[in-house]
Order: sequence, then C-alpha cells, then structure tokens
Amino acid sequence: MSEFITDLRFGSLLHDIGKFQWRAETRDNHPVLGEEFARNLGFDGSVSKAVLGHHSSGIEGFEDLILKVSEADRLSASERESDEEGKNAFEEPLRSIFSFIVTKKESYVPEENIRFQPLVPTSYRNVNTLTDEEVDKELEKTARYHYPKTVKDQAFLERSPNGLYKELWRSMQGELGRVSPNKDKQFFNTLYYILRKYTSQIPSAAYYNVPDISLFDHLRTTCSISECLYKGDGENLSIIGGDLSGIQSFIYNLKSPEEEGTQKGLAKRVRGRSFLVNILNDTIADYIVDELDLSIASKLWCSGGHFYILGPASIEDEVRACRKSVNNMLLERFEGDISSIITAKQFDKKKIHEEFPELAYEVSNDIEAKKSKKFIDSLDASDFVLERSKGGPCKVCGNRMDKEGVKCSSCERLERIGGKLPKIEYLLKLNGEIDNEPDLSFPEVNTHWYLLKDQQELFNTLNQIENCFSGEAFVFKVNSTDFLEEAVVEHQEKLDIPLSFGFKFIGNATPFKEIGEKAVKSFDEMSSHGRIGYLRMDVDDLGAIVTTGLKRSSKDRLGEKNKYTISRFANLSRYLNEFFVGHLNAIAKKHNAYINYSGGDDVFIVGDWKDILKCSLDIKNRFNEFSAENPNITISAGISIAKEKFPIGRASKRSGNYLDEYSKKVKFKENEIAPKNMITVFGETVPWKSKSNFGAESNEFYYTFDELFEKGEWLYSLLQEDKISMSFIYSILNYKDMTFTERYGNREDKKSSETKKGKENSKEAEYGYLEPSFVSLNEAIKRKRYLPHFKEMLVRNIDTETSLFEELDTEIPKIVPWARIPVSIVSYKHREMEVE
Repeated sequence: MSEFITDLRFGSLLHDIGKFQWRAETRDNHPVLGEEFARNLGFDGSVSKAVLGHHSSGIEGFEDLILKVSEADRLSASERESDEEGKNAFEEPLRSIFSFIVTKKESYVPEENIRFQPLVPTSYRNVNTLTDEEVDKELEKTARYHYPKTVKDQAFLERSPNGLYKELWRSMQGELGRVSPNKDKQFFNTLYYILRKYTSQIPSAAYYNVPDISLFDHLRTTCSISECLYKGDGENLSIIGGDLSGIQSFIYNLKSPEEEGTQKGLAKRVRGRSFLVNILNDTIADYIVDELDLSIASKLWCSGGHFYILGPASIEDEVRACRKSVNNMLLERFEGDISSIITAKQFDKKKIHEEFPELAYEVSNDIEAKKSKKFIDSLDASDFVLERSKGGPCKVCGNRMDKEGVKCSSCERLERIGGKLPKIEYLLKLNGEIDNEPDLSFPEVNTHWYLLKDQQELFNTLNQIENCFSGEAFVFKVNSTDFLEEAVVEHQEKLDIPLSFGFKFIGNATPFKEIGEKAVKSFDEMSSHGRIGYLRMDVDDLGAIVTTGLKRSSKDRLGEKNKYTISRFANLSRYLNEFFVGHLNAIAKKHNAYINYSGGDDVFIVGDWKDILKCSLDIKNRFNEFSAENPNITISAGISIAKEKFPIGRASKRSGNYLDEYSKKVKFKENEIAPKNMITVFGETVPWKSKSNFGAESNEFYYTFDELFEKGEWLYSLLQEDKISMSFIYSILNYKDMTFTERYGNREDKKSSETKKGKENSKEAEYGYLEPSFVSLNEAIKRKRYLPHFKEMLVRNIDTETSLFEELDTEIPKIVPWARIPVSIVSYKHREMEVE
C-alpha cells in the first residue's frame, strides 16, 4: 500500500472529526480541532494537514492530498439538504432515516412525523451471556437509547446536549487510548469501528442543513469516494452489487430423512446453514474489496445475502474475475445450490447523488436478469460429465457424499457450527494461507473463520496459528459493541500477527438450561407438551423501500427532494442490520426462543407455541418503534405450529408459505391500496394491530391479532373458572364455518379429504395442519348468519340475568369471523392442562 493512499484514507476518514470535538469543547473551529485530534494520534504530517486544509485553498507541500480530500468531502456533502433557517448545532439531534421513507405516490413526510435519534454511542451486549433480568434491562436500554424519539429533548435524554457531547467524546478518547495508533491497515479498521460506535448517531451538519446524515456515514463515504477516485480515472465511480442466489432454498430445503442418525441435529444444521449464508456474503464482499485494494469504508450494504460496494472506474475485468473465482468456489462446494451474481455500473462523479437511485435500480435489475444465467462464467463442457460419487447422495442435503456414512462432511461441519454458534463470544477471521483447520474455510478466496466461545479460546487459537499462518487477522466481538477489551489488546502485543478489532452482529439467541451453563435446551425441554411454534417474518416491500422509499421523502416550494443518496442508503442498511441481527437477539431471548436465521430483514425463530405468539407481536411492536412509527414501513409474519418431532425444514416452509402466499397477498378490505402488514396463524390471516386504515365500521369486530390473542386469553380464563365449557368454545368455530362455508369450504371436510392423499398429508393432519381460510372485513360486515344461532345457544346455556350473559352477548359476535385464533389458543392450552 502506497503512503499516499494511506494518508488519503486516514485524512478523509478523519476530515470532519473536529465537528464532534467542537460540540464537546466549543473552542476554535472544526478543521483546527480535527488537526489536533490527528496529531494526538501521532499523525503529525500529511494526515493532520489534510484534515486542517480540507476547507482551505491548500497548505504548501500537501496540495494534492488536500485537493483530493476536499473534492471527496464536497461530493459526499452535496447530498445534504439546505435549510434556510440557521440552527444551533448543539440543539439538533440526528433525524431518523426511517422518518423519510415514503412508498406511496404523492405521499410526503410531514414535519410533525419526524423522529430523532438519541445522542448516544451504539451499544449492544451479547444476550447469550446475560441473565433473564439482564436481558430485560438490555431491552429497556435499547428502547431508550436506539429507538427514535418524538421530541428533541428526549433525544438528548432530558440533559444538556453539550454535556452529552462531552461525555461521548471522553468515552471515545478512552477507547482510542487502548490501542497503539499507526498507519497500518489494522489500525484503520479498528478506528473505523470506533467511529462507527461513537459517531453513528451524531449529525454531520446542522447549521444550514437538515441534520439527517450521521457523521459516521459522511466520514466513511468521503473516505470511499476519495480512494475510489484516486484508484480510478478521477472522473468516474462504480457501484458494485452482489446477490447470493438460492439461499432460501439452501437454508430451508433440508431433507427429512427417517434413517437413524440423520434426524437428530437438524435444528443445528439449519442454524449452521444460516450462519454460513451470512458469513459467505461477508466473505465475498470482503474478497472483492481486497481484490480492488479498497478499504472497509467502501462497503455500503452487506446483509441478507446482498451487498453494495462503491468502487473506482473501469473495473469490469476485475469484477468479472472476482465473479468467476467466487462461482467456481460455490459450484464446487455447493453443487449449484448457491450462486453469486455480481455486477457493476459506472457513473460520473458529479452525478453521484443525482443518479444513485437509477444506478441502484439498474444494478438490481441486472442482478435479477443474470439469475437465469448462473455459473455462465464457470461452466465448460467437462462440467457436464457426471462423476460417480463414493457412497451416493447425502441422506440430509442430497449432495454427493465425500466419505462413507449417511451424512456428508459439509452437513457434519454445519451441524458442529450450529452447535457452537449460541455459545460463542468471538469470531476470528483470517485472510491468508493457513495449515490449521478452521471452523469454516474458503481457501479459494484466502478466508477462514473460527468460532470461539471465550477469551481463553481466542488466546489459545491465536497462539496455535501464529507459526502456521501468514496474513492478516480480524477479531470480532459477537453481538457486543464493547470490543476493545484490555486483555485482548494486551495479548496482541505478544503476537506476530497483524490484528484488527471490531464487532459483528449475528442472530444466535438460544434458550439455555441453566444460566452460565450454556447447555442448549432441546425442543421437548422448550415446548409445552410437545407443541412448537415456527415464526417467519420479513419487512414488506423492502425492495421498494430501498430503491424508491427515499426519492419522494419531502416536498417544498421547489418540488420533491431526493433523499436516496449513498450516505442515507448506507445508514438505512446499518439500522436494518442492527435491528434484525443485533437487537432481535434480546427480543428472542426474552421469549425463550431460538433464532435459526436472521439476515437483512428475514427472520426464522422457533420456540414454545405460546412464546412464539408473544414474540411475534413483540417484534412487530418494537420494529414499529425502531422504524420511527412510519406507516410506510411494515412487517408481515407466518406462524405454523406442530409437534416437536415434526421436521423443522418442513415447518419452516409451511410458515414461509403462510407469510408469502397469505400475509403478503390478501387484502383485508376491498379497494385497499397496500395489502400486507398481516400475520397468518391458526389458519387466519389478520392485521397486527392498527384499525386506523379500516374506517368506523371496523369497530364492531375484534379482528387484529393483538385483540384476538387477548380474547383467547379471556375465553381461557372463563373456562378455568368453569363459567363456560369447551363445547361452548368449539361452537364459536362452528358459527364461523356455517357463515363462511359457501366461499371458503368446510374446514373439516377439507381436512378429511387431505388425509386421503397419502402418507405426507396424513402426517400434516396428525400435526394439526390447517390451510388458511381468509375472511375480509367487508365479508365479515356483510355475513352474520351466525347471530341467531349464537343467541339461541347463549340463552339456552347462560343465565340471562347475569353480567356474564351480557359480556358474552357483546363480545363473542365480534370474534366469530376470525374465531380460529382465540379458539385455537384455548384448545391448545386446555390440552396442556389435561395432560398435566
């Protein structure tokens, strides 16, 4: 690495750090303070001068470096939105990126809907190391410090903004004091994560600009722009997009074998496969960054099987070579189950923000088009000659066996990884050649991963590899932003391995048998008498949110304002990843649930059926708060419930079918513009919570999931008090069937016919499978055939003079159209009581 590019990276990454210091100390100006900060790190020459001169005409001897930092700063800052009213920078918190998402035509964000990010560091803890009480406190802390607030004072925690800046600045200085600054790649990476922790919720500009871009995102995009212009032609840049194709099938399409030794460990293999997909996405993105000799700052988005990288001009050959190397590896390792689509688009630097929406859209379309030509760069005629495998197909994954037995080496490895995953506190990534055996290795791209349970295992592994590894190492603290631990940093000084430090979020929340023991509960230990809930969730229309959600964010006398720019794009990516891969761990842990997969916006969680119902609603409510209560950002879910021995692969598919074919496709009310924002469970598809979109007539029913869940609890309490019987409760379901049979068919007849179609469907009947039968609000309003029958039954069974009669007479008709939810809750709970 040349000295100039090193100085350029550090200078551009730190160019505006003085803004942070100025708000803490209120002296001098931000270039002067930034230079002081750089000098205190030991950067007395080029880097400090680049920081000092990025707003001036130049400093003798450093003109070229300063010019390049200044140009990148101007290009990055050109995305800012002007505000004619000057403001006090101290009193302006960062505005939440979620506030500006708009997906409906001619819909803009009113000022009163803007939410504000609290002025705090990014702070998360590994919940698998916490007690139940500590998990509750972690959830409270995250809600206070990371959920956007409605008023500015709340964002400043009802304290002095200047005092908060001072506290934040001192904390960052304290962490920086734990490492030895220098100009190597390892310190740059560590500094990047320190800045991510402390400047992600600080506005980059506020005086005459709308403060909706964080200082961290401005610093990293300035750094990326500067290095890409220097490495390219100086006039153009590129956007590189990547997508892992086939990951859903890879994760969930596991066989459900009956042979002994293959069914056991299936949940671990699902977790292992989920981890592999996430780490593979990181590995491929990092490989491209390294091949193009870019820094970590160039990764704009990397989660959920997708990545976007800012790159230099004229990189078609390099991207093609990377794509071929990656797909050769994937074809050999996964036999076509997973492929990588990688493409790039070049654009004029002057139109970096103006053309970014169209560029991202073009890249996305190009990726979709190339999915029909997977491995086109990797296949030749010899690849179509079938080789005889040693022992036939693997009984678990179906791919070729590479050894004797019933499971291939890959399935055994992923099962081991899935077993280790809930217990780890560190990930160690190696780039280079190694003679040791890592937990997960991609030698084709010189990348290897170790999953390590504690500090001692980290130290032992580093000591073992020191003499058999040549390259660079990166230590990630798992799900904890307290990543610069004194003991770990001190141990580095004993090694001859270049080490970077950072943190990484992975979905690995798991219920343990005993606190501190880390012995994972089995499904039968976790479930109530053998019934397990399988939850699949994802954000509705994420593609539209990403590609068009920021294009019509606001409007003034000059017209629409485009907020779909590189920094905001990167900001949105980071926040989604924090929720679905970071914060989600605490939510799942609170409800004693397993996270089997979380990435991007896609979630698969398993737990006791009652816990999963509560967990789904908790995720929905918390995501709503986390995303600034923006009605344009919604989430849908599908839940299937089955016996504990039901194959997890089939259960996940069933939940996925509920999610994709019902929750995301049905319209709860006629002429509804935007369906989705629904949950499918117990054979019903209903909205989550809000009635605001359905008009006054909707008040005569209980049709939202939270209401129906509450009514199920209410009916069960009446049953326990012997005020009603199970036959009374089942009659509610009969009233639903008699009213909606003509359109949707008889549930019992349908179930009976399915059991005649062979062994597969017999199993589904055994495990209580119900095909959803959707009832819209309009249908419920029109059809009330059940009312006279219900009234007659009520008079016959309940004393008409009692308050119970009045209560049942009022409440039961409101739940009949969606009766499966409350009736199923009562039925399942009652069966559990009978068993006890």
